Amino acid sequence: MTAPDPRELLKGTTPGPWKLVQRNEYHPPVLGTYDVVGANGYGISGIGVEEGTESTDTANARLIAAAPDLARRLAEAEELLREIVRRNNDNSTAKEGPMLHKEIVERSRAVLLLGEK
Repeated sequence: MTAPDPRELLKGTTPGPWKLVQRNEYHPPVLGTYDVVGANGYGISGIGVEEGTESTDTANARLIAAAPDLARRLAEAEELLREIVRRNNDNSTAKEGPMLHKEIVERSRAVLLLGEK
């Protein structure tokens, strides 16, 4: 199975960032719910938190809410890797040396760790 292109996954989706809103509605076996809400304020999904699976349900809700940011970061990381390969194949990079390495490290940290553009 080929991994989907993160840019394609984001097309047509509710704009991010998405956030979780916890509702404490008790309807056994559901202990409560999380609503995943887009930046536009519209609901995207509801996740029930059931007795016995609270930690898994909560983790799933967090992952769903993080999806647009994770897909965006992955798309940016892929683009950065393409640029690294392009520059590596370009003979002119030999004289750039340490500066290119420093730029790549800084951009990688921004994209993957901080999620900044």
